[in-house]
Amino acid sequence: MLSMLRVPAQRHALRRQIGGVAAAPGTEQNNQKLRGPEMWNVTGQLLLGVLFSTFAYFGKDFIADTRDRFDKLDNKIEKLDARLEAKIDAAVQGINARFDALIHSQLLDRVARLEDDRMSSSRGK
Repeated sequence: MLSMLRVPAQRHALRRQIGGVAAAPGTEQNNQKLRGPEMWNVTGQLLLGVLFSTFAYFGKDFIADTRDRFDKLDNKIEKLDARLEAKIDAAVQGINARFDALIHSQLLDRVARLEDDRMSSSRGK
């Protein structure tokens, strides 16, 4: 029946006749009708509004603080990563230097043995 009425004023008047809560806010009729489930519905909506506005107010600061903490942690991680890479590079260079020295000493030993073998074979002839 309400959907058949296209003019908002007609729907408003019909709701008043039926007994629904359609009076302007703050009027006596509206205050009398807000008892029982309707009152709890309005109270619940107000409490949710206060809760969400409080969350929004303090949430911005919390999000900003959290973002700052993550940025600081990210900077620390980058510094530690750079230090670790430097240590790894130094260790690899040290290992490469030792390996090169070992290869060089083995080559020198091999050359010395070959020269000794050649000298001993030339003496035997």
